[in-house]
Amino acid sequence: MSKEEIFLDICSKLREIKNGDKIDFSHSTPLLGEGGVIGSLSVITLVDWCFDKYKVDLIDDDLSLNYLETIGDLTEYIYNQSK
Repeated sequence: MSKEEIFLDICSKLREIKNGDKIDFSHSTPLLGEGGVIGSLSVITLVDWCFDKYKVDLIDDDLSLNYLETIGDLTEYIYNQSK
């Protein structure tokens, strides 16, 4: 799967989480924190979805969660883990 396909899948899932809100996402769109598109409860849904779809455990041993800062960071992390 290409990075672009992963990016589009993540955007689609985020729209679903946001109840179909028409949001224009980019690779630099923040996920969490100030200006983030999802809250702390929604991140659980996203983490579970990533595991189910890509078999990537986002909460494994790395609790820094830097890959959840932006959509691009998450895309890159999933792409690299699924090689």
